[in-house]
Amino acid sequence: MGIAQYYFAGTLKFEHLSGRLVCVGVLVSAQIIVTELILGIFGFLYAPLLILVNSLLSLGLIVYSAKQKSLRDLFIEDIKIIQERKKAIWAWENVALMVLGLFVTVWFFFAAYFLPPRGVDDLGYHLPVIYEYILQHKIVLLPIELRFHFAFPFNAELLFLWPAMILHSQQWVDIVQFFMAVLGVGVVYSFARMMDLKSREAFFVALLFFFTPIVLNQIGSNYIDLTYNVFFLTSLYFVLRSCLTKNLTYLYIAAISTGLLLGMKYGAIPLVIILQFFVFPMLARQYRKQLVWYVMIIVALGSFWYVRNWIVLGDPLYPTFLDTLGGSAGNFSAHGPISIGKNMHSFFTKVKVLYSHDVGLGSFAGGFGMVFWGMAFPGWVYIWVNSFKNFTQEGFLRWIFWTQMIFGLAVVVLAPVPMEEFKYISRYSLFVVAIGLIALGKVLELLQFHKIFLKTIKILCIYGAALSVILLSDSAWPVYRLNTAILDRRDGENPSEFRYYRDGVWFLPPMSYSAELLDLLTRGDAKGLSCYMASDYAAFWTTHIYGSKLQNRVWNFEKNPSRDPDAYIYQTLESDQVVYIGRKITLGEIALNPAYQLIAATPYSSFFIRNEFFENKDKIALLLKYYEETFPFNIEVAAKVKEHLEPDIPFVLDNSVGHGFQYFKFKGDLQNKVYWVPPDYVGSVIEREKLRVFYTFGYSFPGFSSHKIYDAMLDGQVIVIYKNQK
Repeated sequence: MGIAQYYFAGTLKFEHLSGRLVCVGVLVSAQIIVTELILGIFGFLYAPLLILVNSLLSLGLIVYSAKQKSLRDLFIEDIKIIQERKKAIWAWENVALMVLGLFVTVWFFFAAYFLPPRGVDDLGYHLPVIYEYILQHKIVLLPIELRFHFAFPFNAELLFLWPAMILHSQQWVDIVQFFMAVLGVGVVYSFARMMDLKSREAFFVALLFFFTPIVLNQIGSNYIDLTYNVFFLTSLYFVLRSCLTKNLTYLYIAAISTGLLLGMKYGAIPLVIILQFFVFPMLARQYRKQLVWYVMIIVALGSFWYVRNWIVLGDPLYPTFLDTLGGSAGNFSAHGPISIGKNMHSFFTKVKVLYSHDVGLGSFAGGFGMVFWGMAFPGWVYIWVNSFKNFTQEGFLRWIFWTQMIFGLAVVVLAPVPMEEFKYISRYSLFVVAIGLIALGKVLELLQFHKIFLKTIKILCIYGAALSVILLSDSAWPVYRLNTAILDRRDGENPSEFRYYRDGVWFLPPMSYSAELLDLLTRGDAKGLSCYMASDYAAFWTTHIYGSKLQNRVWNFEKNPSRDPDAYIYQTLESDQVVYIGRKITLGEIALNPAYQLIAATPYSSFFIRNEFFENKDKIALLLKYYEETFPFNIEVAAKVKEHLEPDIPFVLDNSVGHGFQYFKFKGDLQNKVYWVPPDYVGSVIEREKLRVFYTFGYSFPGFSSHKIYDAMLDGQVIVIYKNQK
C-alpha cells in the first residue's frame, strides 16, 4: 500500500520530495480509513476482504502510475535528492538525534510487543469501539449510557483497527502512533523548508519534534491527540502551499487531510473553519469549480460520524448540550452552563503554571518540553514580531502561520476547566510545538556566524531531547518499563501481557488479576468466553476483556445474546455505585448461582466462570499454574490449614485464601467442599445450602457454636480457622 501510494504521489505535481512523502502518509491513512469505513458501514468488515480490497486498490494505483512514470526512475530521482542533502542530514547534531531516535524506536517496538494497551481513555472507549467493529464486522454504536464518548468521531481509531484486524490481536495497536510521529517529523521538515530554512536546520528541528515529551508519551498509547495534531499540521501545510503556489494538487491533498481531520474529533471543527479563511478567498476568485470538489472531498471523508449521530441520536455533535445540562465530559466536570468569564480569574495563574510547570509533563496529557519553553517559544516571539515587517501576500500567509501559536495556546489557557483539571488540556494544542521549533530553526540560521552560540544551543536541544527520553522511563501514563517483561522471557515464561498492568497505576494493578487470568485461560481458543461486566463508572474499562488475541466478547455489548454469559467480572475500584449495561445481573445472583464459581478475587473485584468450562483438563492446568505463580502465599496457607480439617465438612471463605483452596480443589487434593464467595455473601451461602456444620476463616459465624481448630502465625499474619456448628 505504501509503495503504491508513493508511486502514485510521484505522478503528481510536487515541487519538493518532503511534501510528496507527507502526501504519501496522508494517502495511505485515507486508504485505510475509507476502506474500513465503507466495509464497516455495509457490514462486510472482514480481514480477508479488507486485505483484498486494499490489494486491488494498490494494484490499480501501480498500474495507473506505471503509465505515467517508471517506478525505478522515480526511486533513482529521489535517491539523488537525498544524496544532495547528505551533508546536511549527517551533520553532527542530526546524527546525535538519529542515534537517540533509533534507541527509542527499538524501545517502542519492544513495548508494543510485550505490553498491553495501558492508558485510560484508550481502555475506556478508544479501543473497545474498534474491537466491537472487528468482532461484529460492522460499524456499531456502543451503549452511550455507559460512555457518551462512543458517539464521537472515530476516523483516528480506524488507524488502530488496521493492525488489530489484520493480526486479530491487541499486540501492535500501540505502535500505530509511532508512524504518526514520523509523519509529524516529515510535516515539520516540510514546513521548515517552506519557511526557507536550509536542510540542515530543517532536519534538526523536525527531529526535535519527535522528542517532545508529549509526543513520546503518546506514541505508545491509543490517545489520538498526536494523530489529530499531525493531521492539522498536514492540512495547514497543504493549504498554505496551495495558496502560495496556486497548485491544485496541494489543494486536493489538503481536502483529503482536512476531511480525515474533521472525522477525528469535534475539536477539529474550529480548526477546519480557520483553514478555510486561507482557501475560500483564493478559490472563490479563481477556482469556483474546484471549490465544489474541495468541499465534496472534505464532506465525504469527514461527515459520516456526524450524519450517523444526527440520524440515530438526533444530534450531529452528540452530546453537544451535555455541559449545559450539568453533565460531565470525561475528566472535565460541568457545573451548569459553561462561562469563560467565570474562568478568567484563573487566566494568569494558568499562564504561569503552563510555562513554569509544563503541565501534564511525564504523561500522555501534556508536556511541551524544555526545548520548547526554553528556546523555541522565545524564538517564536522574536520571529512573530519581525514577521510584521513583510506584509506582501506571501508574508501575510506566513504571519498567519506564525499566529497559529497564539490560537493554540489560547485554547489551553482559556479552556473552561478548573485548575485541578488544567493538566489534561495542553495535549489538544500539540501543534504549537511544531510552530515553535520552526521558529527556533529560523533563529539558528540567524546565528550561523556565531558558531559558539549556535553549537551551544544545539547541544542544549540534544540534552533536552535526552531528558525527554529519560523522563519516558519514569512515565506512569502510560508505563514503558520493560524490566519485568524481559525477566519473564529470560526465565522462559510466556505470561499474558495483562500481567504487566501491575506495573501501572490507578485502576490497572487491581484489574490485572482478572485480566491476566481471563486471557491466560482463553488466548489459545478460536472462540473464547462471553464475559459480563459490572463496575463503577470510572473503572468500566473493557479493553482487557477482549483478550490479547481478541478471542473474547463483552456480553454487555452484544445486541441479542443467544445465551447467558460464560464469565462475570464485578469491580468497584473508585465508587460503590455499580453501573449495569444491558441486563442487570447483580453480584449476589452470581455469587449464589451454583452454575458458576469464583476463581479470582481481590478487595476490589470478583471473577466468576461457568463450571462446565473446567471440564477441559488443559484449562485446569492453566488455572493451577496461574495460582502457583500469583498466589503462592495463599497456597501455603491452604496447605497448612487443610491438614487440620475433618473430611466432608465444607469450608466457607470470603477472602483471598480462597485461591489456595481452589488450587487444591482443582488438583483433587482436598476432601472438603469449598464455598468461596465475595464478602457479605457467607450468610447467604450457609442459608442456601442449609449448612449445619462448616469452617470459616478468621472469624466465627454468629448464631453457631464455634471453636478454633487452627491458630498460627505465618509470615507475620495470624491464621485462625473456626469450626461452626448447630
